Amino acid sequence: MDGAWHRDRGQAPGGRAREDAGGSLEPPVERHQAGVNIGSVTSAINTGGADAALLQAILDGTADTAHPNGVRYGNNFQEFTSQGIQTQLEGAFQTGALTHNLTFGVRRHEDETRNVADAGNEIYQQVNGRLVFQGVTGPNKNRGEAEAWSVWLGDRISYGNWSFLPVIRYEDIQTVGNVLNPAPRNSLTNTSVGLGVNYAVDANWTLLAGAYEGFAPPGSSAAEGTKGEESVNYEAGVRYRNGSLGIDAIAFLSDYDNALRLCLVANPCPGGLVDGSTLQSGAKEVYGLELGAFATLFETADFSIPARLSYTYTEGEYTRASDTAGGVLAGDTLDYTPPHTGVIQFGIEHQRGWDIYAALNYTDETCTTTTCDRIGIDDTYLRTESLFTVDLSASYDISDVVEVYTKVDNVFDERAIMHRGSDGARGNPGRYIGVGIRLNF
Repeated sequence: MDGAWHRDRGQAPGGRAREDAGGSLEPPVERHQAGVNIGSVTSAINTGGADAALLQAILDGTADTAHPNGVRYGNNFQEFTSQGIQTQLEGAFQTGALTHNLTFGVRRHEDETRNVADAGNEIYQQVNGRLVFQGVTGPNKNRGEAEAWSVWLGDRISYGNWSFLPVIRYEDIQTVGNVLNPAPRNSLTNTSVGLGVNYAVDANWTLLAGAYEGFAPPGSSAAEGTKGEESVNYEAGVRYRNGSLGIDAIAFLSDYDNALRLCLVANPCPGGLVDGSTLQSGAKEVYGLELGAFATLFETADFSIPARLSYTYTEGEYTRASDTAGGVLAGDTLDYTPPHTGVIQFGIEHQRGWDIYAALNYTDETCTTTTCDRIGIDDTYLRTESLFTVDLSASYDISDVVEVYTKVDNVFDERAIMHRGSDGARGNPGRYIGVGIRLNF
């Protein structure tokens, strides 16, 4: 039996952040009197929309604001607490010709979020290229809570060349969006099952297949009766092992019903909704192929040269439209699902305790919205860019306990647009150099 108690407490850094969703840059024209969030500003400038020149001038500091809200900043001082306890029992026994490896577990988990800012939005006017303070709005304090129980049972059953793994999991989840205003509450339970099957053809080849139900609860701001996201996940493949050589090929299909989307600043829902609520967005399918291989290319008494490859091909689409106006349509693509990703790694491992590795990483371009493949849609600003990077790392064992290491991520400082959110395009991390010490007890 093993038990664990965990408690993590975090706080948003800085305490003050520009409010991208509520934050606005209002130009002095009537149709913008309701305010323009930064995402709409970026979109208008990128596509040459109405008042693009004026909006760009406001960002450049060469034009003044006139709307009473001017430029609005938000104090977003969040605190987070995540705590729980988990225990798991494992045991093996025989029933006739069957060998059982039983696993039973229980987990209790609690989450809490708090906005403890003493002030709400800070209002400025832009005058002659400078921000002039106007005042503050009142604070919007809140506290959300989530509590969950989960219980699971699995039994790996072996019989000759066959291996079966039936599993079952039960979850009970209670959420409150804001205890200070307890309207958004939700309560739901879910039971999911699965079965995996392996067949050892011989000492080298294994066939595998499985079908598992999946479940993801809605966010804490979900109203009573909001259902979770449910899916059925299928996989089938082959595995080969022969000494230091290994090859895996697995096809997968995930069929989602009642797909969920959390409406956040970084991922606005239709109409610009960013209040943390959950949008039920139809049904979708994700399918593809995973390939993996590893081998020792060269080996002597002193050192070896290992290599590893992993590649994933992924496709998918929405198969049923959302019930929400302006939501997804059947046939829409999946956002942020690159068709091709892969990593090739080579290394040198020496018997004296030092290792050197190089990794080649590739991520394909992908749509950033579900609408970018629709007929007649200009997808110029609705896609990420493909990215190829090289990483290097080295380590040395000073002793059985102490290891020193260094690494350089993105050696050639390659840059590409990897995300397009409400605040515009964002790139990948640049070159990173790090050194450290690992202690192994």
